[in-house]
Amino acid sequence: MFDFQDDASRLEKCYTTVAQLPAFIDPKQPPTKRSPFSCILSHSFTHTVEAILPEDAYLAIEKSLSSNIPKLQYARVFMSLSSLLEGDFFNNYIKSGNILMISEGRSGTDNVFTLSDGILKLELGREVFERTGLTGKAIRSGGRRHAKERYLIEIDLRQPSMLHGKKGFEKVVWAFNNVLVQSVAWLFYDLNIAADGMAEGLYSLSSASRDDI
Repeated sequence: MFDFQDDASRLEKCYTTVAQLPAFIDPKQPPTKRSPFSCILSHSFTHTVEAILPEDAYLAIEKSLSSNIPKLQYARVFMSLSSLLEGDFFNNYIKSGNILMISEGRSGTDNVFTLSDGILKLELGREVFERTGLTGKAIRSGGRRHAKERYLIEIDLRQPSMLHGKKGFEKVVWAFNNVLVQSVAWLFYDLNIAADGMAEGLYSLSSASRDDI
């Protein structure tokens, strides 16, 4: 009845995967390329995974799940983008560490930032994107079919060229100091801390304030 289809909407699909789990899975090195593990790993900020099991299988693993999976604890930190590139935080958490961070805001509406595997992603409105002077690509925003109103910038902060004094890095620093200057709330999780995802050093960072949530 209504013609809502365009090239972008054809990519928005719900995928269902049917797979048989291997007889043994090493919990320290689970598979990464076969389903359903590859599907889960492709989403860095998955909060919950639901599994539908036969009753006998559920009863067999219920106690093990309750005792072996700790309750994860995140931190809420208030930081500007420029603070990510400073001193100990940049060297210990981004260059050599392994953290997940996602900022406040709604994708498709607000300026939203994420950090995973050292890659900083900035989803920006058109006006802010053009002011930064950084390279990015247009993404679908839910508006008019051919309007380019939102853009995505991806910055691999672990590249050897991402150091103070390097031309490309200084462009990023300039954008964070002159355009994207506001301090925002982030959810922070340290993947290198096995127990609860918290890092003691986070308390001592002068550029960030922290609340446990």
